[in-house]
Parts: sequence; structure tokens; C-alpha cells
Amino acid sequence: MKKQAVEAEEKHKQYLEEAKKEAHHIVEQATKLGDEEKKKIVNMAREEAKKIVARTMLEISQEKKNIMNEVKKEVGEMIVSLSTDMIKKKIDEKTQKELLEEAVKEVERELEKVGR
Repeated sequence: MKKQAVEAEEKHKQYLEEAKKEAHHIVEQATKLGDEEKKKIVNMAREEAKKIVARTMLEISQEKKNIMNEVKKEVGEMIVSLSTDMIKKKIDEKTQKELLEEAVKEVERELEKVGR
């Protein structure tokens, strides 16, 4: 009986040791899977961030083109208006120079707005 009790205790210890090893193995696998999933999620987030940045840069570029086109249109209109005013007033050279300087300043102000 004593021998059987010792054998049973040995088997119990052996089963317990095997159970600990199996539990440790399961924990390692779960940790590995968790790390892999974490890397996958981080990579997906990075890719999405790259897409967002690219899309935003494209939108900025398009908006800049639109603004430049609008500025060109306004400058053209200002030049036509100034030319019309100069013809109507039949101004002298000094006044004409002042009007041209004023128009240049207006164009510079418009371009500064675009540059911001």
C-alpha cells in the first residue's frame, strides 16, 4: 500500500509537471499570437495614415492650384480695370505711375494671401 501511495504520488507529480509545461506552452503561444496581431494592427494603422497623408497632400495641391487660378483671374481683371481707368482719365505720366504702383501693391497683397 505504501508503495502504491508513493507510485500514485509520483504519477501525480508527473501529471502536475506535464500540466505546468502545457500551460506554459499555451501561454507562450497566446503571447506570440497577441504580438503578431499587435504588429498587424500597427502596420494597418501605418498604411491608413500614409493614405490619409497622401490624400491630404493631393487636396492641398489642388486647392493651391485653384487659389492660384483665382489670383491670376483677379490680377487680370485688375489690370483690365486699371487700363480702362487710365484710358478714361487720360492721365499724366506721374498719375499713371502711381496707379501702376498701386496695382502692383494690390497684386503683392493678393499673392501674400495665397502664400499663407
